[in-house]
Amino acid sequence: MGKRKKSLSVVKKKGNNFIELGKAWFDWGDVYHFLLTISWASFFSLIIFAYLILNGIFAIAYMSVSEG
Repeated sequence: MGKRKKSLSVVKKKGNNFIELGKAWFDWGDVYHFLLTISWASFFSLIIFAYLILNGIFAIAYMSVSEG
């Protein structure tokens, strides 16, 4: 496996600063927290984008097996 790029992040909580060493910028295991922390506009944009992509995939699959 290749090396993952790690970064330094600073978390601010009520006046205290916590430094997290070796934390990846994005972790697929933390998608739920990501969805909770983005803005409403970003959340709905992501939902609409995912819907359009999935709908497009199913449309291509349907067109490829249809006889017309």
